[in-house]
Amino acid sequence: MTLPPIVQFSAHPSWYLDMKQFSELELSEALFNAIAQALESCCHSGQLSTEEYLLMLDSVWFTLDFGTRLPR
Repeated sequence: MTLPPIVQFSAHPSWYLDMKQFSELELSEALFNAIAQALESCCHSGQLSTEEYLLMLDSVWFTLDFGTRLPR
């Protein structure tokens, strides 16, 4: 029995090539916005309190901001 080939990591999919057009800051902002929308949905559904939402949002912002800063 022959198994189908596994995805080859040497060949980049088209979405990877498209992502190279964006800066790291633009990708971080897009990721933050997506996470913020998901957390907001959790807040509206009652899964998170407003305080939990704000704390998690601050944590995400700090993590992404720290990761995109240039070293001194």
